[in-house]
Amino acid sequence: MTGRPDLMASTVGGLPLSSPVVIASGVWPYDPALWTADRLEGVGALSTKAVSLAPRAGNLGTRVWETPCGMLNSIGLQNGGVRDFMERGLPVAESAGRPFLVNVVMESEGEVSECLAILGGQRERIPAVELNVSCPNVDGDGMAWGMTARSTAKAVAVARRSWDGPLWVKLTPQAPDLAGAARAAEAEG
Repeated sequence: MTGRPDLMASTVGGLPLSSPVVIASGVWPYDPALWTADRLEGVGALSTKAVSLAPRAGNLGTRVWETPCGMLNSIGLQNGGVRDFMERGLPVAESAGRPFLVNVVMESEGEVSECLAILGGQRERIPAVELNVSCPNVDGDGMAWGMTARSTAKAVAVARRSWDGPLWVKLTPQAPDLAGAARAAEAEG
């Protein structure tokens, strides 16, 4: 970064960032060669690929579709599970020398609680968690947890009971009242 990097510094969600640029979940692979200072120049933080309690194979078939105005993807939250992340992903994320968020899949109350308890065992190593409420609610109607303010609040309350560090919430843009869902997430902590 050129000039005065401190001009870009801020604190967001309890994390001090050298830049407001946060790489979104799912786009940065766990290749150690890509988590180096020169590759992350100008990046304030990274959100990891999705982490679930158990390994997930992801979706079969076509995962990316090109459209006239961009692209759509349906990866299916493929990951090796939280224990695999702790063993292989966490050391890579720590090597970046900047804050990172562990993106946690909110599938069911029990699974997210257990996943966060495992991550909480290494709380001093994990700067923040990003709770992904754009995932389908397998305890309920199959809709994303973030579709309503009420279900968003419930998801965040469950996560907050299991995680005492900074908690960010990845909302779904499909929510009919996105602002209401955001306010509910904030109210729950």
